[in-house]
Amino acid sequence: MRAVEAFTLSLAVAFNFFEPAKAELKNCTCSAVYSFGDSLTDNGNGIATFPDQFIDSETNPNGFNFPHHAADRYCDGRLLVDYVAFGMGRKPNYAILRSIAADFTYGANFAVAGATARNNTEWVQETGFSSPFSLNVQVSWLERYKVRLQFYYAQVELNSTTRGVVYQSLPASDSLNTSLYFVYAGFQDYFFPMYYQTMTPTEALDIVDAVVDSIVAAIQRIYAFGARSIMIVNLPPMGCLPALLTLYADEDSEKYDTYGCLDSPNKVSNSHNTLLESRVADLRHNYTNATFYYADYYSVYRDVLKSPTLYGM
Repeated sequence: MRAVEAFTLSLAVAFNFFEPAKAELKNCTCSAVYSFGDSLTDNGNGIATFPDQFIDSETNPNGFNFPHHAADRYCDGRLLVDYVAFGMGRKPNYAILRSIAADFTYGANFAVAGATARNNTEWVQETGFSSPFSLNVQVSWLERYKVRLQFYYAQVELNSTTRGVVYQSLPASDSLNTSLYFVYAGFQDYFFPMYYQTMTPTEALDIVDAVVDSIVAAIQRIYAFGARSIMIVNLPPMGCLPALLTLYADEDSEKYDTYGCLDSPNKVSNSHNTLLESRVADLRHNYTNATFYYADYYSVYRDVLKSPTLYGM
C-alpha cells in the first residue's frame, strides 16, 4: 500500500468508519453520498473539464492502488470520500461529469480539483492549479441534477417505451432527502496562494471569515435543497504538508512544533477550523430537523503523526 492511500486509510479508521468488532458497528447506511470540494475529494471532474491542466491526475502513481489504473484523482488510492461511500455499504462516488461508465445509483461527486470555497469570479484558464468551479457552482450543479432527475423519471413514468429515454444507473427519485452530503472545502483557498507565494500565512488569516462564510452559505443551500444529513470536514494542519515545509523552511527551531510542523500555516488551519466548528454549532441550533456532522480531520492527522505505528505506518 502506498503512502497516500495508507495515510487516508489511517484517517478513515480514526474517524471510526471501520471498527474491529462488527457487532459494535452502528447502522451508518444511507441512500447515497453526494460530495463537494476540491482535489481532496475530486475523482474526475477536474480532468473532465480541463484535460491538459489536470493531466497529472491520470498518471502514475495516481490510482496505483485503487482502482489499479488511471483514476483521475490526486491520490494513489482511495480518497476519504471513497472510504465514506464504501463504509456506507455503497459503490464508489462517481464524478458527475464522467461521461462513460458512471453509476449514480448511490450518489455523485461534484468536487473539482482546484476549486475554492469562495465564489471564483476572477479565474483565468491555465493559471496554475485552479478551477472556475467553486463551491457555489458545484451546488448549482446539484440543484440542476435534481431537475434533470425529475424530468427523467417523469418521462419514464409517462411511457416506458418513449423514444429518447436513456436508461442509466440513477438514484431513486425519493432518495435525495435520505442521502449523506459530504462537504470538504476551503483547502484550495489557502494552500495554493501560499504554495505559489502570492499570499503569506499571515495574510491567509485575513480570508478565514470569507472562506468559512462561503462554506456555510453552500451548506445552507444544500439544506434548502432537501439534505438532512450533512458531513462537514475541517482542514488538515497545513504546516505539516511537505510542500509548505519545503517552501517556508526556516532555521529558527521555534517556528516548528514538536512534530516538525510549521506554526504559521498551522495557525491558518486552526483559525479556519475553530470558526467552522462554531458555525456548524450554529447550523445545528438553527436547523434542528437536520444532522450536521463535524469531521475533525485536523486532530486525526495530528494523531497519526503522534502515533504512526498505531495506524500501521
